[in-house]
Amino acid sequence: MLARFLSPDPYVQMPDYTQNFNRYSYCLNNPFKYTDPSGESIIAIIGGAIIGGIGYTASVAFSDYGLCAWSSNDCVKSMAVGAISGAVTCGIGSVFGTTGSIVQGTFDVGKELARAGAHALANGFISVATGNDFLNGFVAGGMGSFGGSLFQGMAGGIMQAHPILEAIGTVGSSAVSGGVGAELTGGDFWRGAATGAIVGVFNHLQGEIIEKRIEQKRLDLARSATKRWDVVKYKHCNEFVQDMMIENEMNPTDKALLAREWGDIKQVKSGWRPLQAGETPDRGDIAAAKYRFDSGATGHMGIMLTSERICYAGGSSPYVSVSNINTIKFENTNKPNWVYYRYIGN
Repeated sequence: MLARFLSPDPYVQMPDYTQNFNRYSYCLNNPFKYTDPSGESIIAIIGGAIIGGIGYTASVAFSDYGLCAWSSNDCVKSMAVGAISGAVTCGIGSVFGTTGSIVQGTFDVGKELARAGAHALANGFISVATGNDFLNGFVAGGMGSFGGSLFQGMAGGIMQAHPILEAIGTVGSSAVSGGVGAELTGGDFWRGAATGAIVGVFNHLQGEIIEKRIEQKRLDLARSATKRWDVVKYKHCNEFVQDMMIENEMNPTDKALLAREWGDIKQVKSGWRPLQAGETPDRGDIAAAKYRFDSGATGHMGIMLTSERICYAGGSSPYVSVSNINTIKFENTNKPNWVYYRYIGN
C-alpha cells in the first residue's frame, strides 16, 4: 500500500498542512483510515466538522447561560455530526449535480425537491444516530437544501460575474432556511443553520466548482485541437480526437476510438453524454457521424470549436483542418447525420 495517486491531485485540500502539497499523496497519507475516490471528500468531512463546531458554539453563546455552558464533549459531538453530514452531503451533491436557472428556464423543481428530500432523510437519520431528534434534522436538511437551490435558481445566473457574492448568498440562504426549519420543529436555530450551511457549501457550491472544472476541460480540449490546426498530420480522424482526449485526461476507453461507434447514439460513452434535441453544440463537444466511405472508413468525427466550426483530421488534407460543419459533405450525401457529445466528467 503506497498511498499514492497515479496522477496528481489538482486540489490542495488543506493549505496549512504540508503533506497536501505532495500532489500524489492519498488521503493525508493514511489510506487505511480514509478513502477518497474523487480527492475531495476529506475537505467535506473536515469542513463539516468545523461548521458543526461553529453552530454548536453559536447556539451556546445565544443561550441563557452564554459561553459558560459550553462543553467540549458536546462540541466534539456536534463536530462529528457535521463531519458525517459533510461527507453525505458531498455524495448527494455529486448525484444531483448543479442547480439550473429560473431566469434561463433550466430550473427543475422536481429534481430540487428530490435533492431536498435526500438531504432531509440523510440529516434526519444522522440526527437520530447521534442521539438527537429526527424531525429537527429532517426539516433543517430539507429546507436548507431547497433554500440554497432557490437562491441559485433565482440569482445564480444573474450573479455569475460575482462568484463571491453568489457563494455568500447561497450559503446564507441555506443556513437561514435550515435554522428556520429547526426552529419551527422545536429545535435550535443555530444548529439548524449549521446543517443548512453544510448543505450549501458541500452540495451547491461544490457542485458549481466541479461543473466549472468540467467546463474548463472542454475549453482545454478545444484549445489543444486548435493548436494542431495546419501544423500536425494525422491519417485518421479518430486518432486525432483520441490523442486530444488523452492529452486532457478525457479519454473514455483504453481501446482505440472508433468514429462509427461515436456516430451511434445508442452506444454509451463513459464520461460523455449525447446532446438532446434543442441543445446546441459548443466548444469542446465531439461531433461524430456513421458513414461507409469508398476508402473503407466507417465514420467521421472531430472536435467542435464553436457551435458550427469543427476541427478534424483525415479527408483531402494531411493536416488537421477546420471547417463549418454545415458545409461538410460525404461522398453520396449532402447532409451527414451528426451526433454530438458533451463531456460530463469521468
